[in-house]
Amino acid sequence: MEKPKVSIIGAGRVGTALAVLLSRRGYKIVGVSDESLEVAKSCADQASCSLGTTDSAEVCQGADIILITTPDSVLQGIAEGIAAKKGFKKGQFVIHTSGLLSSKVLSPARFFGAYTLSMHPIQTFAKISGEIPSLAGTYFVLEGDSVAIEQGKQIVADLDGFAVTIPPEAKMLHHTACSLTSNYLVTLLFLAQTIYEKIGISEDDSEKMLLPLLKGTIKNIEELGVQNALTGPIERGDLETVKKHLEVLETNLPELLKLYKELGRYTVELMKRKQTIPEEKTNILKDLFRI
Repeated sequence: MEKPKVSIIGAGRVGTALAVLLSRRGYKIVGVSDESLEVAKSCADQASCSLGTTDSAEVCQGADIILITTPDSVLQGIAEGIAAKKGFKKGQFVIHTSGLLSSKVLSPARFFGAYTLSMHPIQTFAKISGEIPSLAGTYFVLEGDSVAIEQGKQIVADLDGFAVTIPPEAKMLHHTACSLTSNYLVTLLFLAQTIYEKIGISEDDSEKMLLPLLKGTIKNIEELGVQNALTGPIERGDLETVKKHLEVLETNLPELLKLYKELGRYTVELMKRKQTIPEEKTNILKDLFRI
């Protein structure tokens, strides 16, 4: 069965990855647009597409599916610009990949009879150079018209991913959870490197030291689940170690003390679910982390 024809608007990391991967799965990429002509042509070449342009409305011609993978801040303007040129048509599927915004931002396309969808891959896209990574096993959060959701599920299945449907009002909470998981993990590792700098260990060396620990933690989460993957002094109820952490931070890096306590409070709540230490120690830990 012939796959739908797809146009890509926004040839950054997400757009390029989806263009290449969908092309490999039998979707015909009929056009790629980007504010940079060079970037658009590069993405088009990688996806075996002959049209790379700066004209977003042009690439919509002949497309069954329009994937808008631009930054959130310009998404609505892109949709309005295409609508002004009558670039949308009845029966098209217009899909954006924003984690934050709902499908409502695509209302200019709906005016022309297109079906609209937000399809956010819960994945990080750190680079576009080199081999395009597979999205197999990635979860995609879908929200939008019922007909478009079915089309989105087919796209996700063709990418060997998993689809989860949520209501539009849940998009912002969903994106917040993703940011906490990915972005703040990087920030926590940066702060750990800052601590190592205090004892004369370089960023490169501390990164090499910490990555096996991080990978081991991720493996434990995969095998045991979040709750059972928790280890360390709080989980053990090791009050003396926690006190020493607080003391050394107060002396050497007082700017990190409040953050350590905040994270400690939530770690105590997670530890309580495991019921690994008596309530008396739990209460002491809560007092230690009081701000």
